[in-house]
Amino acid sequence: SSVEMTVGLALSMAAINASSNGDVINIAAGTYNEHSLNPGGKAITIQGTLKGDGALATTIDAQQGGSVFVIYLGEGSDTVIRELVITGGSSVWGGGIKCASSPTITGCESGCERPGHDSNVRPAV
Repeated sequence: SSVEMTVGLALSMAAINASSNGDVINIAAGTYNEHSLNPGGKAITIQGTLKGDGALATTIDAQQGGSVFVIYLGEGSDTVIRELVITGGSSVWGGGIKCASSPTITGCESGCERPGHDSNVRPAV
């Protein structure tokens, strides 16, 4: 059975570290200034909140501190990132999501538009 964690004020690696395979981390509406978030090879869901009209209400802004997400420990399609605005990432490759695995990324938008600050947000493989 999955455990749902609702996160407000800060997403932080603490919530991800406390999660187990099958868990869902629900991130409350708002803007979170964090970077280098790493699911650590876990099959978890990290999801934002939607507004009443279906628009995205949760933003993770790396503030040029690195990639927003770093996913490289063999995550598969059961690692899910969804319904987030991903912005402010900075990296030579993958400012938004630096990815060397195959997670499911769906319903996300990227505000990373400059070369070297790209999002590499992509659909599931």
